[in-house]
Amino acid sequence: VALNMLRVDAGNPLFGNVAAIFSPSLWQGAVAAAGIDSGIYTLCCNHTYLRTNGSAQVPCRRIAPTLLCRAGEPTPGVFGAMDHALLNNHLMYGAADSLLRVLSRWHGDGGANITLLESTYFIEANILGSPLYSERHVKALVGSFGPLFGTARGRLLQEYAARHSIALAWALGPALSNVSKMDDRTMAISFHPQARLLDATSPALDLVNVTIARSVKEAFVRIWDGASRERDALGQLPQGRVLELWEAAKRALPAALHVHLPAAGDCTDWHACLGLNA
Repeated sequence: VALNMLRVDAGNPLFGNVAAIFSPSLWQGAVAAAGIDSGIYTLCCNHTYLRTNGSAQVPCRRIAPTLLCRAGEPTPGVFGAMDHALLNNHLMYGAADSLLRVLSRWHGDGGANITLLESTYFIEANILGSPLYSERHVKALVGSFGPLFGTARGRLLQEYAARHSIALAWALGPALSNVSKMDDRTMAISFHPQARLLDATSPALDLVNVTIARSVKEAFVRIWDGASRERDALGQLPQGRVLELWEAAKRALPAALHVHLPAAGDCTDWHACLGLNA
């Protein structure tokens, strides 16, 4: 689980197309935060793993070009004892200025562009527990617009969120329908994180204090159906069309459904807050 102080709107597409926003009631006091992505550390720095038969071989110079394995170590930090994890993020990512980027984006610079490569330089917060839907440990699910909106998998996500009474939002991220390679071109993709859009068909909108007119829901469904019709046999959409549909959704949905990514100090109650409407 990545600690999203980078204020990125969508989950990294290299890891999946659905992200979750957890409540502090789950993670407060139950997080072990590693200075860098533990998977990248294992794949690129753990020599015991790398010498094991069947271990995955990944292009580390592409996914972590500035990683200095011997500069630090991955021992996680916990609440009240995070200095070493922060320092290891800074030391192990060397010239990437990763810690500076995390802190500057969290404290208000989140509107600047970020590349897919830079979005992997997070502090990895691992929750030592399992979320309970009955306790509302999951505040919201976030689907990636390009890969899922208007698809059968997107419909499954809507149904899953509705079944568990979880708010659902959509995020543009890098505006791609599919990312399957960790090559130089992919990792260099730069995008501008935007406000997420709450799903107008979600029965859980009342849980986030949102009420909408029937016409808004109907407009949302029309955009969904349009995206569904335009996808090819593999479910793909050209990036230009993804952007056009996203803009159409933004225009059709009222400000109450636009949720801007929160920065430090924006929310007085992080147990309930998803972001800002303006």
